[in-house]
Amino acid sequence: MSVKRFRYFVIFIVLVLSLPIPAFAHSLDQMAAGLNVLRVEMDGQPLCKTESETLNRLPQLLQARIDAVLLGSKEAKLAYLETCESRCRCGFYLDWLTKNDPKNSVLPTLEQKAKKLNSKQALACAKKNIWFCKSNLLQELKKEADL
Repeated sequence: MSVKRFRYFVIFIVLVLSLPIPAFAHSLDQMAAGLNVLRVEMDGQPLCKTESETLNRLPQLLQARIDAVLLGSKEAKLAYLETCESRCRCGFYLDWLTKNDPKNSVLPTLEQKAKKLNSKQALACAKKNIWFCKSNLLQELKKEADL
C-alpha cells in the first residue's frame, strides 16, 4: 500500500468512526433518490410537506452523508451510470465523478445526460421516490436539522 493510499485510508477510518451509525444504514442510491426529492420540494413542489426552515437544511445534511460514504471511493458502478437518466441521478454522479475522478472518460456523456434533465422530469422521478417522505432516512435528517 502506498503512503498516499494509506493516508486516505486513515482519514477514511477516522471519519467513519466519527459519524453516527445511521449515515451508513441507507444505500447510496436511496440517498441520491432522497436528494432529488428534497431538491424538487425546494423548487416548490410540496411532496413531503416539510417546513421551509427545516427543508433548507436537509439537502446539506444528506449531502454530507453521501460524501462520507463516497470518501476515498473512486470507482463508480457502471450499472448506476448507465441507468442514471431513468432514475434522475446523472447530475448526482456527474458531481461525484467531477470531485473524485475528474479525468474519467464518462464525464462528457454524464454532463450531456445531466443537462437533459428538466424540472418536469425531476418531478416525475421524485414522485417515483415518494417513499422517501415516510422513510427513516428523512426522519433522521429532520432530527439532525433540529439540533
